Amino acid sequence: MPLAQLPEVQRLEGLAMRLQTPCGPDGTMAWRRWGEGPPLVLLHGGSGSWTHWLRNIDTLAQRYTVFAADLPGCGDSALPPGARDADTIHQQVANGIAQLAGGVPVQLVAFSFGTVVAGFIAATRPELVKHLHLAGCAGLGLARPRLELRSLAGVPAQEQEAVVRANMEALMVLHPQTLDDTALSLHYANLQRDRLRRRRISRTPVMIELQARWQCPVHAVWGSGDVLIRDDRARLPAVFSGCELRGLALVEDAGHWLQYERPQAFDAVLLQGLAAAD
Repeated sequence: MPLAQLPEVQRLEGLAMRLQTPCGPDGTMAWRRWGEGPPLVLLHGGSGSWTHWLRNIDTLAQRYTVFAADLPGCGDSALPPGARDADTIHQQVANGIAQLAGGVPVQLVAFSFGTVVAGFIAATRPELVKHLHLAGCAGLGLARPRLELRSLAGVPAQEQEAVVRANMEALMVLHPQTLDDTALSLHYANLQRDRLRRRRISRTPVMIELQARWQCPVHAVWGSGDVLIRDDRARLPAVFSGCELRGLALVEDAGHWLQYERPQAFDAVLLQGLAAAD
C-alpha cells in the first residue's frame, strides 16, 4: 500500500505541522511537529523517515513538542551535495534543530543510524542537546553478525515484497508477525526514497570517540532480541565508559526496531529517561 494511503500515516500527517529548514545550497529538510511542551527531536534510522516513530508520536506529543525529522537524503528531505554519511549531514540537522527550537536545548532521541547523527551533534553542538537518548545505538564497534540481506536491484516487482520481508525478519524485528501491512509498506516506501546510500560509519567505533566530547547525560536502550548486539551484549556498559551514562535498558521481546515492535514498553523506558532529564 502506498505510504500516503496508510491510515496511521494519514492521521498523523493530518495532525502535524509541516516545517522546513535549509539543507544544502538549494534544498530543504522536512520536519513534522506535534504537541506542546519542551522540545523533543526524533531522528530515524537508516533508509527510514519520520515514520520509524509511527507508534510513539501520540504518547510523546502528550508531554512534549515533538519535532520528527526526515534526515538529509531520506524521506522528503533533499540530499545535499557531497552528503555520504552521518559525518556529512549532521551539520544540516543541527542547524535545523537550532532554528526550530529557538536555541533551547532539546531532548534528542535517535534510533540506529540516527544515533550516530545525534552523536555528532552532541559532540559538535553541545549547546543544542539537553539529554541524549539512544535506541539501538550504532557506531560502537560491537561484533556484527553476518546478515544475508538482499538488494532489491534487479528483483522483479512481484517478488520485492518477499525480499523486503526477509530482510526485515533478519535485521529489524524479533517476531515475523510484527511485519504487518503497515510495517512492510513503511519500510518499502522509505527504501524507495533513500538517497544516502554509502553509509559505512555506523560499523566503526565512531561513537566511542565522539562521546568524549558529549556534555549531556545519556540513556541507551535496545531490544533484548536485537541481532546487532546478540554476540556482544556484555560489552554494552563498557562502550559508554567515556560519557555520563545515566541508564542502559533492554526492552524484552523486541528486536532492533524496538519502538515499533514493542511501542508501549519502549515508550515507558523513554519517558522514564526523559523525566529524569526534565
